[in-house]
Amino acid sequence: GKITYPFLGVQYVIITSDIQKEQKLPVDHGALIISSQDGSSAVVPNSPASKAGLKGGDIILQLGSQDITKDIPLADLIQKHQIGENITLTILRDGKQMNISVVLGER
Repeated sequence: GKITYPFLGVQYVIITSDIQKEQKLPVDHGALIISSQDGSSAVVPNSPASKAGLKGGDIILQLGSQDITKDIPLADLIQKHQIGENITLTILRDGKQMNISVVLGER
């Protein structure tokens, strides 16, 4: 057998009060989708996240009804779900909050 993990396909930093100030963000929690230092894409091409329309600069505030914080990071919440499961992310984009539905893939 093999071990499989659910996969969203974003690179992010967890927002803390320091990051909120540094990036001038409107919220003090969530996962800011951002490119990594090596320049790789914030959203993995052809990933569940890209198919759902997520993009760099989006802030994922919640997965389902659970807030994303440094104590409850996005990765931990994703691991509680199954490959192929449809999840709802609450995101903040350009000051507007919206819900996006994503079907988790396999890493």
